Amino acid sequence: MSREGPLTENSSLERLRREVSNLEPKTKAETRQHSQEKQPNKAGGKSAGGSKS
Repeated sequence: MSREGPLTENSSLERLRREVSNLEPKTKAETRQHSQEKQPNKAGGKSAGGSKS
């Protein structure tokens, strides 16, 4: 039992690290798009966005 515990944790951590490393470039591109989209949305979408937040 003690062996399965750390093994599952390590495997999960490795999977998360792999996913994060794969998502990092995507998130960077997404953040750029979101930042550009949020700027115009904030100007005219404050009333609509306010209800969401």
